[in-house]
Amino acid sequence: EIENVVKACTGSDPKAGTPVSNARLDKFTDMEAKLEKIQKSLEDYLEKKRQQFPRFYFISSDDLLEILGQAKDPMNVQPHFKGMFEGIKKLEMH
Repeated sequence: EIENVVKACTGSDPKAGTPVSNARLDKFTDMEAKLEKIQKSLEDYLEKKRQQFPRFYFISSDDLLEILGQAKDPMNVQPHFKGMFEGIKKLEMH
């Protein structure tokens, strides 16, 4: 498994049984810790948005990110209405 990670990150095949250097392992460990921190921050941000507008609890985190990212264009948010509001598929905006 580590060999696959090394190949993906370096573009070269490690020799079988070649240990990964401690420096590289430390770097991967540090990157993993940073990724976990980013994911936690993102989860906290989405939870805050859900608390502000509880209907967001009815959609996935991916859908919520899409809505928040396209908030300036209401037409792109339309596909998510049916997940948040029962019986509403589309709104006409003038």
